[in-house]
Amino acid sequence: MNFLIALSPVMTLIIIGYVLRKTTFLPDAAWSGIEKLTYYILFPSLLIHTLSRQNLQGSDWHSMLLVIFATLLLSATVLVLWHLLRRADSDATFTSVFQGGVRFNTYIALAVAQGLYGAAGLAKGSIAVGFMVVLINVACVSVFVIWGNSAARSMRAFVRELLVNPLIIACIIGWGLGLTGMG
Repeated sequence: MNFLIALSPVMTLIIIGYVLRKTTFLPDAAWSGIEKLTYYILFPSLLIHTLSRQNLQGSDWHSMLLVIFATLLLSATVLVLWHLLRRADSDATFTSVFQGGVRFNTYIALAVAQGLYGAAGLAKGSIAVGFMVVLINVACVSVFVIWGNSAARSMRAFVRELLVNPLIIACIIGWGLGLTGMG
């Protein structure tokens, strides 16, 4: 029951969004702007806010990072091997399959962590999210540069994509603010 209570704010937002979309209350053109606002402003703000308030000292973040890294590495390896051995999908399609296979829903994860375990759960969840956002975005950018339709398949393009990624930038800012005590 606690799980449902923890999820209720997120589910309410999803239902409101679904109803707005189905009733055409907002024009179709508005949704791309909302997605852009979420990706470049709202989600990075959430990451900065949650990460800047976390203290890595005294927490067992090393073990958490190891488990997250191992899980992502295993998932990514299985997906890449599946693509290389099967070759049923185009390389461009594989980039979408890969992202769908390794990405997680941060909003639900943080809502459940806080709803079930309070402030301590949100703290641990935020630390995990920070690690996952960076690792998953590095993996997804790598796959996109290698198998995507991008003309720029070079180390320079890879580094550039990482340096301008708003989610990675937000994690770095959040951790920086937390480490300096300004969070």
